[in-house]
Amino acid sequence: MKNNSRLPTKSKSPLSFFLVAIALYIPFVVFARVQVLPNTSLVNFGALIPTMAALILIYRENKISGVKELLKRSFDFQRIKSKIWYLPIFLLYPCIVAVQYGIAIMFGLQVPSPHFSFWIPIMFVIVFIAALGEELGWMGYAFEPMQERLGTLKASVLLGVVWAAIHIPLFSVAGASPYWIMWQCIYIAVTRVLFVWIYSNTGKSLFAVSAIHATFNISWQFFPPSGGLLVPSFYDPRNLALTVIILTVIVVFFWGPGTLTQYRFAHRTADTKSVQRIDGRRASADASRAAGRLLGPRHGLPITIKEQFLLDGTASTLGLQWRKNLRADRTGPLVTALRGAGAIILGKTNVSQSLSYIESDNPLYGVTRNPWDSTRTPGGSSGGEAAIIAVGGSALGLGSDLGGSVRIPANFCGLAALKPTNGRLTMMDVPADTSLPPGAIYQPGPIARNVADLHLAMSVLVPASVGAYDSSPEAPPYLAELPSVRGLRA
Repeated sequence: MKNNSRLPTKSKSPLSFFLVAIALYIPFVVFARVQVLPNTSLVNFGALIPTMAALILIYRENKISGVKELLKRSFDFQRIKSKIWYLPIFLLYPCIVAVQYGIAIMFGLQVPSPHFSFWIPIMFVIVFIAALGEELGWMGYAFEPMQERLGTLKASVLLGVVWAAIHIPLFSVAGASPYWIMWQCIYIAVTRVLFVWIYSNTGKSLFAVSAIHATFNISWQFFPPSGGLLVPSFYDPRNLALTVIILTVIVVFFWGPGTLTQYRFAHRTADTKSVQRIDGRRASADASRAAGRLLGPRHGLPITIKEQFLLDGTASTLGLQWRKNLRADRTGPLVTALRGAGAIILGKTNVSQSLSYIESDNPLYGVTRNPWDSTRTPGGSSGGEAAIIAVGGSALGLGSDLGGSVRIPANFCGLAALKPTNGRLTMMDVPADTSLPPGAIYQPGPIARNVADLHLAMSVLVPASVGAYDSSPEAPPYLAELPSVRGLRA
């Protein structure tokens, strides 16, 4: 499987990470009160420890190449495909601060007026670098293996608890009370869930999570600090904790605890790169039906076909640049049979390059994403088929399968698929220079929402394949009717 993201999570050990981080943190705690800069003690530099721990472990596991790979993610803003997410990245915590300011005024507290200093942009850069020092470790190394074991929400909360705990020495040195520290730790721990929400919806961008982490810290700089904690006089961690808990409940309700990415009221959408539109026969099909004529037993059925299949006038590139101008001069028997039955071919769907791995990504058409979670793959090599069917854009798809190329995408997208017995369906629908020898266990196969629809597809495809191979015995007839498909899965 092609891996678009970072280091293999199986090689990452959260326990090792936490142990190394604790070992590195001990000197910062022991010498916490040592003044390094004016108003800055040694413990303030503990923000760099998560990244230090991550780099030590990554170097041990993947040497310098792994270190470079992690550091390159510091400015991976290109992962943020939907620019709307910049709004919560940069405005969520200023809005939270504004709410706290309003609460203080409502209860008649003496509050300072906000002010803007030209030092604030410079401070933001410094705070962003410090945030990277944490997030390259927390999210770039520790979170994803935790997520695989515990799920997104539980992993977020656990990481938040650890994150809050390492701040306790900092608060103690500043003279905070145990009550203040308790509510501040709750506020920090729950905030981590919101950070993960941003991270998960921005293509796992470390730049995004570091930016919101920076606004989390810098938003208070618009007000003069009060006391040793260097926060405004109206700063109340209890109110902050309760506010962030309410926000987190809303986020979990609308985006789901499983991944924090499945917006409850969003229409599932396939990536626009999942399908290349082809057929425009809908109008003629509608006209025929209005005149009382049917094109066939599957009249008007909207279907899609995998990009490799021959369709007159279109290229079967397999995602290879050099094939993009090799247009077919014929349509294969399986596609012809589907059209003859009245189906309307909406388009050809995306594949992995050379059909060789279980994602659907190639230089010609780009990446197709899972419609249930855009941070994940729909599988491959028939991933474009699964994506468009899962969102209701196509009722039926024709894919192909050697080592799971229809079965894996169906599993990833919650569909049904069938890899027929070897030789059951003809291989004459693929370009001759890309077909495998008859001995290869490789077959075209349908993808649909349920087994009943697979049966409808096979009832058209099998008759079109009979006698396709002169050297093969005639295929047995396909069952016109199945006793029952209730409860069956494929």
